[in-house]
Amino acid sequence: MPKFLPKTYQYIHVESLSLGIWMCLILVLPLSTFAQPTSVSNQAAYYDQLEERARSLSEKLAAFTDTKKNPVQRYENSPVLNSDVDLNSSFVKIADENESISISSPQIPTSVQDETVEILEDDVERLTMQSRVGKYYIQPFLGISIPPHHINFKGLGYLAEIKTEIGHAVGINIGRRWGNFEAEIHYGYVNTEFKKAIYPAFYHHPQHASGQSELFNGGARLGYGLPFGTGGWFRFASGVGFANRKDVLNLDLGPTITTFLESETIFTYDFLFSLGYEVKKDLDAFVAYRVLGMVSKGDFDESAMHLLQLGLGANF
Repeated sequence: MPKFLPKTYQYIHVESLSLGIWMCLILVLPLSTFAQPTSVSNQAAYYDQLEERARSLSEKLAAFTDTKKNPVQRYENSPVLNSDVDLNSSFVKIADENESISISSPQIPTSVQDETVEILEDDVERLTMQSRVGKYYIQPFLGISIPPHHINFKGLGYLAEIKTEIGHAVGINIGRRWGNFEAEIHYGYVNTEFKKAIYPAFYHHPQHASGQSELFNGGARLGYGLPFGTGGWFRFASGVGFANRKDVLNLDLGPTITTFLESETIFTYDFLFSLGYEVKKDLDAFVAYRVLGMVSKGDFDESAMHLLQLGLGANF
């Protein structure tokens, strides 16, 4: 494998060669004086010829070694120095022809990578309730109604507590989704039973009571939902509405049974949390918890009712 001597050594070698030539001339000149033929009459002219010849040899040597020029300039166009070699190193090594030269792959700028990631993210559809579940939905449901422990009744001239029992509910929700936001209208029927009347101690002892409270409720809700897993979703909503409330109360007041009947339209408000799962394409099963608040009406005080709902929902 061919090698180059260090560049520093190359320059020292040229200077040493020049110095050697001058030394040889100095040593040879005295000897040449004695070896000159007697035919040379002018010794000074002879020395001038030798000096001129030495100067000529020196110029030829300088032209050959380029000592009068920048030494680095000779190697600027060298293919070895133009290759990927460290110029500060002491030695220059020529790669063997059999050695494979590895070429690194080009580096992609960070800005280009960031732009590519943003484009890919924009191309991916964001997962929302509308894209995952559907744009429109219809959700019929059945459920149970849990009224407060008692309802205050003021129709006797004093405050009595009417005990209640668990009832039932049925209804339907119809809505539309915009991304994860949704708006819906709903209509339902809620029924609860009365079972006992508790009077103040100085009036009567607890007496048997019967009757029921019926509620036909309609309203609107706004909500927000999120999908999760492979087919699940949850949502919460709140809204307001109106209801026609009809109460029938039968009280045993001694020898007779007195019936109290009231029917009136009242203002309602509700809060809903629902959890669903896609059982098949465009069909969901869901469970919901709903709090329905009712303002006071006539002789019946205000109350809040808790409803547990089960149903199937169609999405399209």
